[in-house]
Amino acid sequence: MSSVVPSPRTRALALVAGAALSACGHLMHPVDHTAASRAVGRFQFAHLLFVVGSMLLLGGLPVVRRRLGGDAVAAVLVGCFSASTMLIAPLVSIELFASKHVDQATFDKISDESAALGAVAMITMVAGAVGIGVLLWRRAISRPIGAVLVASGLMLLLVPGLPGEEGYWVIASLGAMNLALAVLGLTMVGHQAWNMATVAAPRSNATTMAS
Repeated sequence: MSSVVPSPRTRALALVAGAALSACGHLMHPVDHTAASRAVGRFQFAHLLFVVGSMLLLGGLPVVRRRLGGDAVAAVLVGCFSASTMLIAPLVSIELFASKHVDQATFDKISDESAALGAVAMITMVAGAVGIGVLLWRRAISRPIGAVLVASGLMLLLVPGLPGEEGYWVIASLGAMNLALAVLGLTMVGHQAWNMATVAAPRSNATTMAS
């Protein structure tokens, strides 16, 4: 039985959709997690966008590794961002469920208990985004997108020291990061390197192994 391997173009489209949905989720998300914010319908809708966007991102990120050259450095950096995405999906799913079924004290307790996992997700996200941005710049693939990824990743690290409400900076940083990934995906949808020869090879291997 042969397995179907998504084409690079399909993965690029998944990257565009996933990053765009995630960006919309961040822009819709309230700046805090108070009871009043959780009572607003856009809180739940934003988290639903995060969940769907994360799944699509995971399907699309392999094409970023391939676009960066497919070497070990690219694999590690994309792997970091993928790990972050895999951690974020269950975290936002828990928040989505808890926002409708528990009181504020219980919600805060859940947030505190998942803080360590959230920190790991943030660290791997920043490492992946900044690293991917550096490679996009140094390998002259897309320097504007690379600059946005580096700037948004570093901004997340500086949020505690920035003036004003932290939530606004987090939303701006994550929104910009995901919009940059969406634009990167768009540049890869019609990339000339995605020809039938490069796509057919892994499919042939999959078919041979399954025979």
